[in-house]
Amino acid sequence: MLDLIDQLPMSSRTWEALLNDPEIADEYAKAEADNNTNADAAPVKPRPRLADDSATVRAIRQLNNDIRALLGGKRASMLPGPQTGIDQARRRRATARAAELTRALTPVHYTPR
Repeated sequence: MLDLIDQLPMSSRTWEALLNDPEIADEYAKAEADNNTNADAAPVKPRPRLADDSATVRAIRQLNNDIRALLGGKRASMLPGPQTGIDQARRRRATARAAELTRALTPVHYTPR
């Protein structure tokens, strides 16, 4: 049953009820506080699920990002889109390539983080 609930869109009444439940909100806040080991770290913007992304959402996100860019906003302030497996693969390849170049150009052994 929980797997089926997880598959519902975030705009469903079930998710709205779950996210507004005081007990769940307290559990979430406690888990968030327990996981927040570095208070100085910049907060990570959650990415929307690919299933919740639509043409309308993409158009609004693009419009918002364009307006922010025109007003001199930084790239970090832009609204992120959903992250796919392709995005993750690109990031892994870029990280591996950067580590390879660093190893080739530095005299000491380099281990990526």
